[in-house]
Order: sequence, then C-alpha cells, then structure tokens
Amino acid sequence: MKQRSILKNAPNIDSIMSKTHQAPASQPVSPMVGDLQRQLSSLSGNSIMLPVCGRNVNFKLETIPADKVEMATMVWLGNERDQDLLNETSLADLVPSFLTSGQQNPAFARKTAGIIEVADGSRRRKTAIITGCDYRVLVGDLDDEQMQWLSQIGNDYRPTSAYERGKKYQRRLKDFDGSVKALAEAEGVDPQYHNPLHQHSWPA
Repeated sequence: MKQRSILKNAPNIDSIMSKTHQAPASQPVSPMVGDLQRQLSSLSGNSIMLPVCGRNVNFKLETIPADKVEMATMVWLGNERDQDLLNETSLADLVPSFLTSGQQNPAFARKTAGIIEVADGSRRRKTAIITGCDYRVLVGDLDDEQMQWLSQIGNDYRPTSAYERGKKYQRRLKDFDGSVKALAEAEGVDPQYHNPLHQHSWPA
C-alpha cells in the first residue's frame, strides 16, 4: 500500500525521547511495557538496553516501510490474539492517531531467519497495514520465555476474548500430555473450580 504523505513528518527517534511526544490515550500500552518504553530516554542512537524477565536485552529500533510491513513481519505464534479478528472496527482506538501522527509506541520483537516476530504490538502492526503507515519495532535477541512475557503483559492490558483464550488452551494442551489439570496449574487457574477448556468456547 502506498505510504501516506503524513508519514513524511512522522515521529523519529528523538520524538520518542521527547516529553512532549508521549503516547496519547488512543495508543495505550500495558503499564509494564509502558515502563520499558519510558526508559527509552537512555537510548543511544537507535539502540537501548532494557530488562526483560530479569535479563538485559539490547534492542535496536527498526522502522519497517509501510509497503513492507506485511511481508517483513509476522506475529509470534505464541501470541494468543487472533489476528483474523483485527480490522478497522476492532482497531478503532488506534486508527485515527495512526492517520494523524503515525505510530508513537514501538512494538517489541525478535528477528528469526530475517523475519521480525512481534511479541507485543500485533494490534499496532495490523493498524500500520490498514492505514499504510510505517511500523516501528524494537528488535532484540529474545528467547521464548521473554517473548511470552512481553506478549502476555500486552494482552493482559488489552484482554483477548474467551474465544482466543480457548484456542490458546487447546494448542497448549498437547504440551501437558493432554492433562487439563497440569494446563490449568500452568495458566494459574484452580482446576477444582475451573476447567480452562470448558470456561472458554470456540467453534468446532
């Protein structure tokens, strides 16, 4: 998709560091991710060291051109958010600000085989695709635990649906040899009162 002219004046890395360019309410992020982003004031060039799961990670800010976002990036498969449910309606809180000022909060991701895997920022990714905006990503050497942490805290702030959680539990069940009890314990659900597969529904 052709890049909109408004992007010629889209925020650069200096604007991330500026107190006058804080994320508006229309581009919310989780408190924990927001805390990481506030540490961008220590950014040196396009790189910054941030703690993730108690381990420091060196991130590099990358800007993906609007016409390459869909091909150059993908959402990490461990992210429970169903990307098929993202559209202009479900992203109505993001679309207007993307059109007027571009993406203001970078996503978090890692690079695998040349493709950027997004842990936190799948809604911003889809919004960039819909609006024809550049996509800004902090890319670091993250393991699966760190990817899961970033993904989860983002989804906890903007909760996924029961349908999406049900799909995740169904996928994860095989990791526990079919044991619903083990899965429930891993998800922090009391199996005596809740079956994570029964309390969430999805189509056959």
